[in-house]
Amino acid sequence: MSPEEQFAELMSRPDTEQARQLYERMQARIRAALSERLGLGAWETDPATASEAPCGDFPDVHPFNASTFGMPLWFTMGPLEPEQWQAAKQVLRDVTGEHGFRQVVLDVDGPVSRVFQLSDGKGAAVRLMVNPQDRVVLRVDAGCHLKPEVKRLGRPLNEVEKEQYRQSRHRAGGS
Repeated sequence: MSPEEQFAELMSRPDTEQARQLYERMQARIRAALSERLGLGAWETDPATASEAPCGDFPDVHPFNASTFGMPLWFTMGPLEPEQWQAAKQVLRDVTGEHGFRQVVLDVDGPVSRVFQLSDGKGAAVRLMVNPQDRVVLRVDAGCHLKPEVKRLGRPLNEVEKEQYRQSRHRAGGS
């Protein structure tokens, strides 16, 4: 894809904040459905597990214009018996399928841990895991999205705007 085609593809997607809100709602629906169907306890999150990174799938779009991110992990205590694990996978399919997550990327049903991951085919993934400590963990990683200000502009930042961004970040950092 040319740089222009890459940018056009990203313009067709929600911006990072819109995507974050969509994924927060989706995660909440997944947690509620899993708790209701499997009788799981209260879910907890750790904001420190969130992440942000440049977009590797769109190498010609400058990191000032776009990024990808991982939502904070959500977790609750299991265990999940084998039939519950199958039900949990179906819940994940049902809720995330409405958002385009239909491709099974990983399906591990091991004796110590389990992992089920679905992709939307655009770089985003939803992962449900049961770790060796019987903790049920939910993770959503976004695909690449334009930053809100860039999407509003409808074009990549120019060199002057990039420099202004650098300076504002430098001042905000106190250096």
